Amino acid sequence: MKLDHKQSALNFMKVINSNVEYAIKATENSYHSKFFIVVNGDRIENFSKTKRGAEGYIKKYSFSYYDEYFQEMREAGANLEIVELSSFDIIDYYNNAIIWFDTMITRWRIRQGNIYMLTLAKNLECSDNVIKVIESILENSDGNSFPSLSMVGLEEIEENEVVETDTPEASTETIEETNNSITMKLNDEKNGVELYFTDKPSEEIRTQLKSSSFRWSRFNKCWFAKQNGDTLALAELLSSGNIEVTEVSEPFEIEPVEFVDITQFKINEETEKRLIDNSLFNNGKEVGRETKQLQLTLTNLLENTKEVIELADNIYSKNTLINGFNAFCERYTRELNSYLYQRSVNPGWAVTGRGGLNINRYNKKQDQLHNKMGKVVEMLEKQKSILEKYESRIIRNNANKEKQDIDNAIANIDECTIVFTTKKRAVSLRSGFTNDVRCYISANYYIAKIGGCYRVFDNVTNKEICDFKTTDKLDYVKKYVMYLESQRVKQAI
Repeated sequence: MKLDHKQSALNFMKVINSNVEYAIKATENSYHSKFFIVVNGDRIENFSKTKRGAEGYIKKYSFSYYDEYFQEMREAGANLEIVELSSFDIIDYYNNAIIWFDTMITRWRIRQGNIYMLTLAKNLECSDNVIKVIESILENSDGNSFPSLSMVGLEEIEENEVVETDTPEASTETIEETNNSITMKLNDEKNGVELYFTDKPSEEIRTQLKSSSFRWSRFNKCWFAKQNGDTLALAELLSSGNIEVTEVSEPFEIEPVEFVDITQFKINEETEKRLIDNSLFNNGKEVGRETKQLQLTLTNLLENTKEVIELADNIYSKNTLINGFNAFCERYTRELNSYLYQRSVNPGWAVTGRGGLNINRYNKKQDQLHNKMGKVVEMLEKQKSILEKYESRIIRNNANKEKQDIDNAIANIDECTIVFTTKKRAVSLRSGFTNDVRCYISANYYIAKIGGCYRVFDNVTNKEICDFKTTDKLDYVKKYVMYLESQRVKQAI
């Protein structure tokens, strides 16, 4: 039987708002002001942020099986349904003590302990009133009795009604909040406008905020939107001129990070001694040989990292590379020590002999040893690959930045400042052949179209300066040559 979703949403919202554990799960799974629950009849089975997640839960627990007692096929999970609920209807369990009282009395009735509820409330940093109510309940309850609301300092109140999740059409008129203080803040740093309510706004106000592109921030506990004519007008009207401007924090400087001292990374001496003792050819081998090899590997990697850092133009990228190198040194040393230790305590049969050898155990240990060795090699190769990717990214970003600077520089160049002559000229191709190509010649450079794209060459050396994309137009290439000519004039001055 399909659920009446409108009525079921109300019923399940009441269940959630009477159980603090459900309310916490609902808050944790809120996304874009809503969340989804999977229900089986009147029982909540699961909470999900998205409908796809809820559908995945149903798919996971839906399967067919043969019931031998009834001698027929049955469908598990056939009664599971998805209900969408609004995050705005979740009760404020940080300050509302009633939901904690309802949860604890329900747990007491089924003989479940309530001591951990106090720890939960403190971890959530609930209000002092909630903490006092929980402590009072724990003091006045035992296995046979549970305190009433008045005994723990709470008054008898009617059950809170849950607002329906169906939102009516937005009204063109602005609804005023009579008992709700509204403060408007302008966040110039983010070009945003924020509205802070002392109480939960009415359904009409929330509908109007949503229709004006306002969204709820459950972290800042405010409604926010980008500044424009509509959002500012609505915010000023609701706040009645109660406006605060958010101060922009002063920028802070990122302190540079230093490389770790490579000499601190060493191989355990006992491990090295065992490796020498277990070696067939240990003549001339000394303790510290593996440590030197480790530090040599890290030193080579350090040099590669420094080369990439020299290409970076900001402190953030440099610190990222340095922190990554420092963390890798620790991981690599730890993994290499583990591998060498296993190698030292599991010598090969050539050293120990075959007498009494358990071949199955020996092969298993050797396989484990090979896996550890592969992991050590893989770690080093992966770090080198990361450096190569960073280098490519930095080079690409620098090239894009340089191109952007050139584009900005040539944007205002007048095409009439330099005259280009057009004639055929012998151009050396990359294949080694020479071909007569139509060229556009300036004082120091000439342009030739080769291989479907324009290329710029030096007039004297015939060396290629740069090439362009096949989509770049001739006018753009001419402006670039004008930029090169102007740079050469500045250098001459």
